[in-house]
Amino acid sequence: MSDAVEFDPQTLMPTRIEHFTIVELLGQGAMGFVFRARDTKLGTEVAIKMIKPELAAEPLPANDSCARHGPPPRSGITITSFPFIG
Repeated sequence: MSDAVEFDPQTLMPTRIEHFTIVELLGQGAMGFVFRARDTKLGTEVAIKMIKPELAAEPLPANDSCARHGPPPRSGITITSFPFIG
């Protein structure tokens, strides 16, 4: 999926992920980032959660509660549609 992501060379933040245009960074934490984006195919607002690359590559510890649910998506990216209220 890395070939479907474009980055701003100044900030190193994504500007496009597949057919989603990044509008703004909504927040970030220890594990990753949440972006507000626009789906260019449907014209809708979405939230994109992106796990930090260094964490997406790490295996889950055996006692981690997430281990019960299987590994996270290989790309480390989750896209969720939501009605954006600005």
